[in-house]
Amino acid sequence: MSLICKSLIQRNNALAHRLLPSLQSRTEFTGTLAKGVTTTEKFREIWHNTDCIDPLYEKSKKPRAEHRYDPTRRAHMYIMYGGVYGVGVIAAKNIIQGIVHYHWPGKDAQAMSAIEVKLADIPLGKCIVVQWKDSPVFIWHRNEKQIADAEADDNAEMRDPQTDTERVKTKEWYISMAVCTHLGCIPIFGAGNFKGFFCPCHGSHYDA
Repeated sequence: MSLICKSLIQRNNALAHRLLPSLQSRTEFTGTLAKGVTTTEKFREIWHNTDCIDPLYEKSKKPRAEHRYDPTRRAHMYIMYGGVYGVGVIAAKNIIQGIVHYHWPGKDAQAMSAIEVKLADIPLGKCIVVQWKDSPVFIWHRNEKQIADAEADDNAEMRDPQTDTERVKTKEWYISMAVCTHLGCIPIFGAGNFKGFFCPCHGSHYDA
């Protein structure tokens, strides 16, 4: 407490005189005040309608705006606005990222979306069934006779015509979903009237 009082005395004798009247005797003010807000007639008429001429207000008021390092306080406003905008951008980014990650497929689904099959292990003329995205897929290694039989029906009248070239990228390999077009059963390879695929559930016959 003593250090604070001494600091106040060193900075402003008039303020110390006001706060600690016991330290020095109070004398009556007989001089004139410097021109300021409290010396105007308008101030006396509206705000200070007394005969007090105490100079404490003029000596203890804050410095004028032109003497500040930032009179317009633009730096303060820029910092505040920048901080608010920055927090808003981060919050928006976290919300969008959370929504995207919520709808993003899981690691197990991504792992099942791609499979690798060694085609060299499939004998010529044979067909295997692999699983892709929980669905069966036919991979048929066709020989020349099977390719010729499939191409022989390209000009046949069908409800939904499609040539063999349109169904495959390489004639030697036939790859398609191993699902019956009737009710989704898995057909049997090499059976049926056309020796292609046969679905025993409802008797569906397929050539290729």
